[in-house]
Amino acid sequence: MGILATTTDTDSLKALKEGVDTLRSHPQFEVVAQMIQSAHDTPDAALPHTIYSVDLQDLASGNGLAALQLVGRSYFAKSADGTHFAIEVHQDKKTAKHKLGGVARGNIVDGVQQILNDPSLQEKLSGADFTLSTLRINALGIHALWFHADKPVTDIIIGVPLTPPYLEPWPRTYNREEFETAVKDAAKQKLDVNHAAFV
Repeated sequence: MGILATTTDTDSLKALKEGVDTLRSHPQFEVVAQMIQSAHDTPDAALPHTIYSVDLQDLASGNGLAALQLVGRSYFAKSADGTHFAIEVHQDKKTAKHKLGGVARGNIVDGVQQILNDPSLQEKLSGADFTLSTLRINALGIHALWFHADKPVTDIIIGVPLTPPYLEPWPRTYNREEFETAVKDAAKQKLDVNHAAFV
């Protein structure tokens, strides 16, 4: 048992291909284009997964993660020098059209890879099948990995370093209720600060 890659949709793959074609018109981006092409040609190896976000209002009101917003899909890639990248395809909220959203590297991407490659993660995921997604709460500076479990096993949510003080990073894991509780007060405080700034 272990992580199940999300089934890749044709619209997402089409957006990757369009991104490759655009980048290859600029020779300085050829290395990036090659990585995206690889994700397109062998998507399962890139561990495609869904990206979600959630509003502070929902977190603060008690709705928690019930009102998720779809951002798009993410694919992992690695350059020839071993640098890890995350390739994102975003879905427009109004038109549902898919387009290449960007290619990222850095501490968050490295942190994700360290978690996914940690042998102790496989121990935690043993005994059930899980589907990976990414959860972002940009207003709180939170980037988390969300492993959706087949019932009756509970979901596992892991904060990717660096996390705010009220949310412990890996190797701490949260179930859905614990995670919602951990971020609820911070969401309320952030909303209060934002409200006060406009009063």
